[in-house]
Amino acid sequence: MERGTAEAIINRTVTFNSTMMTSSIATPELDFQPSLEKLAAIAHPTDFIVSGFLRASRTFKVYEAVFKALGVEGTYLPCEIPRISETLGNSSHFNEVMDVVRQNKNIRSLVISDPYKILAYENIKARAADRLTQSAIDCGAVNLIIRENERLVGSNIDGRAFQMGLAEVFPDARPKDIAIIGCGGVGSAVAIALAPNARSMVIVDTQREQISNVADKISKANPLVKVSSVIRPRGADLTECDLVYNSSGVGKASAIEGSEFLSPLNLEIDILPANAWIAVDANYTPTKTQFLIETEKRGAQIVNGAGHMLAFVTQHVGQLIQSELTLASIREIVTRAGVLK
Repeated sequence: MERGTAEAIINRTVTFNSTMMTSSIATPELDFQPSLEKLAAIAHPTDFIVSGFLRASRTFKVYEAVFKALGVEGTYLPCEIPRISETLGNSSHFNEVMDVVRQNKNIRSLVISDPYKILAYENIKARAADRLTQSAIDCGAVNLIIRENERLVGSNIDGRAFQMGLAEVFPDARPKDIAIIGCGGVGSAVAIALAPNARSMVIVDTQREQISNVADKISKANPLVKVSSVIRPRGADLTECDLVYNSSGVGKASAIEGSEFLSPLNLEIDILPANAWIAVDANYTPTKTQFLIETEKRGAQIVNGAGHMLAFVTQHVGQLIQSELTLASIREIVTRAGVLK
């Protein structure tokens, strides 16, 4: 597709052909854990999301709606690689998947989710023929791999996706005093993206090494920012923050309908901000997590992770078709398709 044509296609599809997308998009039954043999046999353009758990994801219907509206050939499928522990991915199986991806040129991209972002970074870095973007180098993690001729290019677009999603709801937001709860791949990417304009950042995690790594990256992005590290959420003083971001995954919907992962954040309500502030959750299933419910009671303006996810899709698909897309146009597509409420 030629650069610059995508917006015209979006407008034509959304405005004049709304019957093209019904309120419910039918997705065939998904094979969440495809074998290496099945991956090797992929015979048409395919994009995969690689994660330790994918059963609650809505992104398959999102990509189906966007591909259909834009006339993009291909499918977006899961590649679930079960974790070997709560925080560790199966590195040997992940590397085997990457070997197959390199061999099968019909696999054109991979979206990398937890806990495989650091492993993806290490895998791409170890191959001289492949390339890491500066965003991936800054984060030390990869969340998007695109095939570029004979090589794979690993990037990290979570920081930009977060900023796009936040600006969609609060276009005038300029957070200066920020708390990041959870120092995994998405939390670190968002922290690094916000650091250049920040005055202070509170980094909260249960893993001391994770906190140290993210604090170092923040200081490199902005040596003037004051960084506070907290090993347990209960010890965090967030009273001066104007933005609190939960990237921990706590409260995300599980595969069992109506349930949540209920590990507590242990945030004392009196250490949350008392003035005007924004609470953002990386999760969007359920639409309003317990974190957002509790922070809204405290007076926060709340945002879930749907905008971040759609901003990621906007950037990803834009790279696939080599065209500039807007978050507003992608949101309109998925809203008309009935994918997101």
